[in-house]
Amino acid sequence: MEIIVPKLKRYSDGEIDRAFMKEIKTGFKRERETEKQRVAGAAKEAQALKGATHPTLGKPVASIPPREYFHKEVRSRDRAFKRIFKVLQ
Repeated sequence: MEIIVPKLKRYSDGEIDRAFMKEIKTGFKRERETEKQRVAGAAKEAQALKGATHPTLGKPVASIPPREYFHKEVRSRDRAFKRIFKVLQ
């Protein structure tokens, strides 16, 4: 039985660094471009929820764009996990 191994192109450290920097810069640019859309979506959602009452949760008091919620909640949990993991080592 013959194992097929693809011949992958090797990249230099400089090429990898340039690719990372390009990705970071375009990511920040995309972040700025979509910020207004995300804020407008959250405002629209908040306006739709105005005066509404959930049978179990009650009245909504705020609306946050899902992306910001993810970053706030998941990142804080991730940092807490890392702190606990360091203590256990």
